[in-house]
Parts: sequence; C-alpha cells; structure tokens
Amino acid sequence: MKMTCLLRNAALNWPDAIALHDGDRNISYIELERLIVGQARRLKRLGIQSGDRVGILARNSAEYAALLFAVSRLGASTVLLNVRHSPREWNDMLAESQASLLLVDAEHHSTLDSPTIPVWVIDDDHSDSISRIVPADETIPRDIDTEWEMTVTFTSGSSGKPKGVILTYVNHYFNALGSNENIPLQSGDCWLLSLPLYHVGGISILFRSALAGSSAHIMRRFDAAAANVLIDSGVVTHLSLVPTMLTTLLQHRDYRPLPATFKAILLGGAPVPTSLIERARELKLPLLTSYGLTETGSQVCTLGPQDSPEKLNTSGRPLKYRELRILDVNGLHASADAVGEIAVRGEVLFKGYLGGEILDPDSWFHTGDMGTLDSDGYLTVCGRKDDMLISGGENIFPREIEAQVESFPGVLDCAVIGVPDTKWGERPVLFVETAASADCNLDELKRHLRERLSRIKVPDTIIVMDKLSRLGISKIDKARLMDLYRKRKDNHGAD
Repeated sequence: MKMTCLLRNAALNWPDAIALHDGDRNISYIELERLIVGQARRLKRLGIQSGDRVGILARNSAEYAALLFAVSRLGASTVLLNVRHSPREWNDMLAESQASLLLVDAEHHSTLDSPTIPVWVIDDDHSDSISRIVPADETIPRDIDTEWEMTVTFTSGSSGKPKGVILTYVNHYFNALGSNENIPLQSGDCWLLSLPLYHVGGISILFRSALAGSSAHIMRRFDAAAANVLIDSGVVTHLSLVPTMLTTLLQHRDYRPLPATFKAILLGGAPVPTSLIERARELKLPLLTSYGLTETGSQVCTLGPQDSPEKLNTSGRPLKYRELRILDVNGLHASADAVGEIAVRGEVLFKGYLGGEILDPDSWFHTGDMGTLDSDGYLTVCGRKDDMLISGGENIFPREIEAQVESFPGVLDCAVIGVPDTKWGERPVLFVETAASADCNLDELKRHLRERLSRIKVPDTIIVMDKLSRLGISKIDKARLMDLYRKRKDNHGAD
C-alpha cells in the first residue's frame, strides 16, 4: 500500500503555514518540501537507494528533520544515533545496522573514531557539507510504501545491550494519528520539539504536526528559561516532556500558572513522582500522563483532556490503533486491578528488532513492563518485570518504594534495586539523589517509609548520591547502581 508523504500533503494543504521554527528561521511547509526534495536528490547522487540505511548523528535541527523525510522518500531508512553514546558504540550500531552512509552535525564530526563508511556533514557552512553535493537531476517519489522501514532506533539498554528497533512509516503515521485524535492539534498550534529526534518522542512531534498543519519549535537542548519565554509569549501551545524536564520548567517559573492559551503537556518517558502530580493538580496544568515504548513509535496509553485530574496517577487508556492487555503468569488475560505483564499490538507495533522479531503467535508484543488495568481501562505501570525482587516470599516492585521516597523532603530523585540476601533471598537497596546530603535525614526517611510500606519493603540500606547515573534523557541506569553497590560492599563501605 502506498500513501503520499505527509510532508508533501502538508505542503499542498498549508503551503505558507510555518512547519518549523529553528533559531531565527521560520520554514514554511512548501519550503520544507523543497528542502526535503533537494536533500533526497543529493542522497541519490551519493548512491542511496531503496533498502539502504543511513545513519544520523546530530542534535535537533531543521536539517535533521528534512533528512529524516528525504531518506524515506528514497525508500531507505535512517539509523538514529544517540549523541550521548560513545564513538565505539556509534560504530557498533552502524555496523550492526549495515548503514552505508553517515550524516553528522559539525559538533559531532570531530568526535568520530575512524568511521568505516562515508561521512557527510549536515551543516551548510562545513567543508564536508552535504549541501556541496550537486543534486541528482531526477524526480523524487512523492509516495511512500507504508510497510517500508523508516527508522532504526536503539533502545536505552536498561536491561542489557541496546536493541535496534525497526519502525515502518505506517508505525509512525498511526502513532501520530491516534495522538491527534486524543490531543486536539490544529493549524496555528506549535509543539515544542525539545525531545531529541533520535528518540521516537521527538520524531512523533514531526508526524503530528504534519498531519495537522501545525508547527514544531526546534530546541537543540532543553532550556527551561527559553521554554518559559515561548510558553508565556503564546508561541508554544503544546509540550512533550519527561518528568525531570517538567520539574525544572516549573521551578524556573516559580510555579506560576501557565497562560490560558496553553493547551497540553504530554508527559512520559519515566515514572512520574507523586509530588509532581500533586503540583500539577494544584496549578491545574493541562497535564496528560502517558505510557509508551520505542517499539510502538511512542504513545500506547495517554490521558485525554476530558479525563479527571484524579487519574493523573495513571498512564491513561490505550489510544486508537493500539490494543493493550495485562497477562498473568500463565499468559492469560488478567482480571481488573491484577498485576501482570503489559502486552501490546496494533498498527503502531514495530516490524521487529535487528536480527529478528519477538511477537507471540497472536501478534502480541510482551513488553517486559508490569502493570494493572482498572475497571475503567486506565493503566498503572508498576515497573519492569526483571526489576521485581522477591524478599521473604513477597513480590516487591521497586516503583512502589520509589513513589513513597519521592515525596520526602530533600529528595530530588531515587532508585531501588534488588540485591542478593542469604536470609531473605533478595533485599531492596535505595539510592537517593539530593542537592546536599544534609538535606535528607535518613532516620526520618526510614520512619517515613515504615509508616507507608509493609516492613518487608522498607530498604535496609540507603545510599545518598549527588547525582544518579542516567541512560538518555530519563531512565536511571540501574546496572551502574548495582556495580556501585557491589564495589561498596567489596570495600566494606558504610551504608
């Protein structure tokens, strides 16, 4: 099945509407379409054709956005490299994906380590800029095969080696379509693009905007001060953030209410602290919590604007074009409010991983996340299946401990891991991030937890840190925390 490229459609329907704000540039949809076609012709001159893979290593920019669609117009796909990874990891991912070309911004060009494939720079003012390539004198297809592979995005690797997730054009399309049917978006609206384009959360903003004829305001790095100026001036109407970004944004504005012109904050990527939910209710923020995966192109469940603020402690209900089930230990449909593994399927579900698919016979993807569905169909995520620990015969999800710690004064962030214990089998160890160790009274924290949790769930060991290690923009690196714990234990460090 073929469909006209969304950006081509947007250029036909809203030619003069602004598609991208990038620094001091305002790029209309017709200008963006011309940029896409020009880059596609240059890539064609470099030999890129249907079935090829092209790596991109860069921060957000209009050039990055154009190249994503230019590559897809040739029937090729983009391998999206995380700028936080190392040169060795970039080379490994390019090799695993069999990419034939690498596009890189000037900032990261000098950090490459002996690349084995041709490299071109996406910035215009660089000596190796792709803009210096003479475009091929060929017509660029307007139509996209909906089953074509469009992106390869590597997971964060929180439970092992990062996996290359293959998403088709139709996966991205239906994810955006379901989102727009839940969160109204129209021409004249503007979504802040501060999530990186090497994450599905960033790419999905481009698709949503193209479907609605709205614009995206590109931010290379999240800047709370700049974001607040855009919000208060009415330029930006929608945000996609992870919890730490929203906390920083609200702190910077001294918790002033958002203007009435502002429409929605889509929040995901990590568990939402209880204190942040309470603050959102106080400020009457248009906050929409969500649950999503790289494997589904972004959102699976999201609250709707009509939902009660009392549901902010959930991740909402499944959007259109997705199905979700909670499976018990036997792989059967669990009853309401029962904890089980989250399984998803539908139009948004990925094609597979590099090296193979892992769907069950009925096309359900078992996510490895644990959760519950209430009687109204709202999802509550409990944590990762492989994070669950069994202590004294009782199942403990780190998230239920972390949720209680987050509300304690002086705690900026926290994480719980399970460690072996000769008596109990496993015990939870709590890591706490504070601005200063004196800000967090550990005796009071333990008392706080004893009042809210069963005794078996209260950690015996609490380790205070200035900063918790993270994977990407949101997830805490629990593998590193485990290494730190083992080193402390080997060195007989004080707990």
